[in-house]
Amino acid sequence: MKGDKGEAGGRNGAGSVSRRRVSGARRGGGKASAALTYPVGLRFECQRCSRCCGDTKTRERRIVLLEAEVGLIAATNRVPSATFALPNAGTQAYTFSMRKVDGRCIFLNGTECTVYEARPLVCRFYPFELRCSENGGYEFIGTEDDCPGIGRGKPLGEGFFKELFAYAEDLFSRL
Repeated sequence: MKGDKGEAGGRNGAGSVSRRRVSGARRGGGKASAALTYPVGLRFECQRCSRCCGDTKTRERRIVLLEAEVGLIAATNRVPSATFALPNAGTQAYTFSMRKVDGRCIFLNGTECTVYEARPLVCRFYPFELRCSENGGYEFIGTEDDCPGIGRGKPLGEGFFKELFAYAEDLFSRL
């Protein structure tokens, strides 16, 4: 989960996004209860365009990985981690980056993710980002306005964001 703070932004296909806060999100291994804020009424449905899986003309896509994710992808797909994971310098939680071929994720075949069931957290979150909020809780914000899935499909509800948060919390508890 990102430690930096920032203003929430995004769209729901009809203008600005309102935000809702819920209690009961665990923080720090379940020691304290923190608020989880998420966009309300935002519609999103993946269009399987794979725009988020590689570089575009306007940005370089960096797919960061936790050590636990590297192990999961390697075990699930029976491939050595060195074939897809590059070590990152520093002491951040995301200690690896995904290799790319021609600017696209090494596991992308056309527009299909070949490791979808074991895909990294950053891919599960897209087009959202989870940040620490100033009030000590967490907030999901929209990261990309160029995602064609934003504004499509049914509105995402509290359950969607709580499930994403729980998955992230589980991965970070393994650090």
